[in-house]
Amino acid sequence: MFVTIFLLCKGRGRVIPPLLVKSNDMIVTLEDLKKQCNVDFEEDDKLLIKYAVAAERFIEKRLNTTFKDIIVDNDGVFPEDIEMAVLMVATHWYRVREAVSSTAQSRVPFGVEALITPHKKII
Repeated sequence: MFVTIFLLCKGRGRVIPPLLVKSNDMIVTLEDLKKQCNVDFEEDDKLLIKYAVAAERFIEKRLNTTFKDIIVDNDGVFPEDIEMAVLMVATHWYRVREAVSSTAQSRVPFGVEALITPHKKII
């Protein structure tokens, strides 16, 4: 199912131009994710896209709303802090590919929660 959304430029964040929204569209770009991960090769592009899609779904679930609704609620602007949270989660999953690790790990979700909490929908 496709939904056409026309969005206006206003306020902070990344402006989303008129677009066709479908279930596999990504808010973060592969280019931004590769910069975040310090990746300059193409071999992991498909893997990075999988992590980005999964991270976006994870963040949407934590927010109790959809990115489409967030864009509409913010006058067509996607908040940079949510975009950064998606990049942080996807990068973390790319670097730490196992459920457990023998090395000390810092807690990424704490930073993510700080970024997304102001946008969380209370249900």
